[in-house]
Amino acid sequence: MATATTREFDVVIFGATGFTGFFMVRELLVSIDEKPSEYSGLKWAVAGRNLAKLDETLVKLGQELNKDLSKIPKIEANVNDSESLQRMAQRTKVLVNVVGPYKFYGKPVVDACVRSGTHHLDISGEPAYIESCQLEYDAPAKENGALIISTCGWDSIPNDVGVHFLKKNFDGKLHSVESIVRLIPAPKVGYALNFGTYQSIIHHIRGFFEYLRLHSRLYSEVLTKKLPKSRIHLPLKLLPFTQPSIPGWNLVFPGSDKSVVERTQYYNFEHFNERPVQVQTYFNVATFFYMVLMVTLSGIYTPMALLRTGRFILERYPEKLTLGLFSKKGPTREQIDATRFQTYIFGKGWSKDPSDPTDSDPHAEPSRPMDKSMTVLVNGRDPAYLATSTAMIQSALTILKDRDQMPKGGVLTPASAFRSTKLVDRLQARELTFEVVANF
Repeated sequence: MATATTREFDVVIFGATGFTGFFMVRELLVSIDEKPSEYSGLKWAVAGRNLAKLDETLVKLGQELNKDLSKIPKIEANVNDSESLQRMAQRTKVLVNVVGPYKFYGKPVVDACVRSGTHHLDISGEPAYIESCQLEYDAPAKENGALIISTCGWDSIPNDVGVHFLKKNFDGKLHSVESIVRLIPAPKVGYALNFGTYQSIIHHIRGFFEYLRLHSRLYSEVLTKKLPKSRIHLPLKLLPFTQPSIPGWNLVFPGSDKSVVERTQYYNFEHFNERPVQVQTYFNVATFFYMVLMVTLSGIYTPMALLRTGRFILERYPEKLTLGLFSKKGPTREQIDATRFQTYIFGKGWSKDPSDPTDSDPHAEPSRPMDKSMTVLVNGRDPAYLATSTAMIQSALTILKDRDQMPKGGVLTPASAFRSTKLVDRLQARELTFEVVANF
């Protein structure tokens, strides 16, 4: 087996024929064009189970970008063929995996990468898959020097890296953060998320109790170091609420962001002696009507997802049952190009006070009331495809360029893996920006 420094390819994009895969390949091509001196020697390939469809993807992209992509190497690999996955993993330093839902198709690819000492990135927002990978593969990944990093897309780089960005700029002791994610489609254009995301949500609900068991195992078998407790608890806002600086209503975000940020906080405490930050995550809906509709539909469809017949109905009629929010066709290109997102991260804590003896103790918590706040705004293009492909591809390029600034290996969160790298700079250059917008 070739070592990680002598692989045939630097990057392989697995699942390039899919809707998301198209934008991954596009982002890589654009990144190479924008920085030819940095990436001109990059060796990369596309992979999938159908070589003819890989050709179609490259032809379509070539027409859009006015490029001849006929000589881009293609690799045939199938998630149901472990030998093909192993051969693919052994040929590359970094594998960008966009074959989902990861609950069904993710682990065979991770297994091949861990065995091969290949770095693996995916865009999963499925907490059960993510945490089960840490349970099963953290130790062998460390042993083989493989970085296994999930949630390298909209889930959860804006939130996870955003919290780390806020913490670096806080200039005091950060106690807690609350984030609000906001989708901003263009007026009269609308937006529709793709069917794969919809399936992932359904099966996360279905496996929620299994996830709770996995989560408990993770914190009793792998993440076992006892964390310091705060005298101040950050409560979860179960009822819809408004935020003065953001129009609309806010609801509890059911995705992976919170669990990912919490794992980062554990990692920071264990490896850097940093006091963990409490976190709650929410998402924004534009109007009171849509807030009521969202709560009502969630109340109806959550119990349906727990039953086989209910899941069959939900998966058969996504457009009708979600009033067009999810579609088997996905969004149109016009919708993608016109949509943006914002993630607001509100941090609270204590300003520096040289007279306070707890200031120099990273584990101690000041006894005085919290007196400092900071808000970070993460801003980007369409979250599902443009921002996600930017986050994923820039993560892959960062591994190649900043490998010596990263952990040796293991199953990691984005902020744990990339905390000492130039990932944020690369994201900023590709219209995924991080900015302190309030500090008082």
